[in-house]
Amino acid sequence: MRARSLGWLTIAVLIVGCAGDAASRSHGRCTASREYVDDYSARIAALASNKSRSDVLGRHETGTVSFELAADGSVSDLRVERATRPAVGSEVLRAVAAAAPYPRPPFDPQACFFGGRAQIGLIGHMRCDETRMNAYTDAVILRIREAVARAGIAPIEREKIALRIKIDRQGTPAITVQDAPSAESGERVASVARKLAPFQPPDDSIVECISDSPFFVWIELPGLTRPPIRIPDR
Repeated sequence: MRARSLGWLTIAVLIVGCAGDAASRSHGRCTASREYVDDYSARIAALASNKSRSDVLGRHETGTVSFELAADGSVSDLRVERATRPAVGSEVLRAVAAAAPYPRPPFDPQACFFGGRAQIGLIGHMRCDETRMNAYTDAVILRIREAVARAGIAPIEREKIALRIKIDRQGTPAITVQDAPSAESGERVASVARKLAPFQPPDDSIVECISDSPFFVWIELPGLTRPPIRIPDR
């Protein structure tokens, strides 16, 4: 299996190059390498993904279609092998058919595909609105920094604290200290951040990415020690 990320879809190429194995001997011997066959398979999977619709495959939904690929790149006898929902299987089948004809395979498809049939699987992933996602995390970071500044946490020396933040669909954060010169100051900053919970829940356009991916905030504590004051020579 080979995976390739393309926008809102990750393409899983489920294909077996079978030079001389038992499943392909009736079609002759495959003279192409496994890598060569897989590279071609990835190309046609990318073409199929470009024909798929983002409103059908939900997050982590999968569909796999097998088909016969002719020497001229045309396809026939398309079958849904497996799918998380009937609609997903139908969409992957439609996309594979819509992308045909494919580039001519530089090998014998009957000999090099397992059982003489190619298989392409698509796995759905939500596309995040990066502008909204950045605006959301920036707003959370600003609230935390302002709250820490109001708390007046001031160690003897200047310190930099890094917090790891992961926010769920309801806006509830999991906040841990990622890095701190001392455990005490790091936990004091984290405690201030936790008291801000819950944050505003992320909207539908970013909720999948926000709830799946932690982000980090760096906070600088000013410290009480001041640098020496230089007195100019008279």
